[in-house]
Amino acid sequence: MREIRTSVDIEATPEAVWSVLTDFDAYPEWNPFIRSISGRLTKGEQLAVSLGASGKKPMSFTPVVTAAIPGEEFAWLGHLGMKGVFDGHHHFRLSVSGTGTRLDHFEEFSGVLSAVVLAPIRSSTTRGFQEMNQALKDRVGAKAS
Repeated sequence: MREIRTSVDIEATPEAVWSVLTDFDAYPEWNPFIRSISGRLTKGEQLAVSLGASGKKPMSFTPVVTAAIPGEEFAWLGHLGMKGVFDGHHHFRLSVSGTGTRLDHFEEFSGVLSAVVLAPIRSSTTRGFQEMNQALKDRVGAKAS
């Protein structure tokens, strides 16, 4: 299994971070990586997601929610083409830290083409995760002020 893993510490409660992270309607206002999400945040439901690192053309896909635990975890599983070709299991995990909340933002990739597809997008995808993490931190901080 291949993965991209990032994290950020946010000076706020997990509930405050969750509130911003799951306010999909506001994503176009602040999120530089996930441009839009629509659908119900319920395990088993399908979402419509458009994402792409800054400077990259966004791609759209329809993953299925695999976790929706308020204040703890939001995750989805998406496929490029058919299942088993290039699959991505995207996670946002929140945990209490010494400064408030730690967000672990990562994706696990699998499928017969995962090495081939991931190699050219690893750098920009990692940058996109990091940009989103910082934007989320900034957004939560602005809402707390």
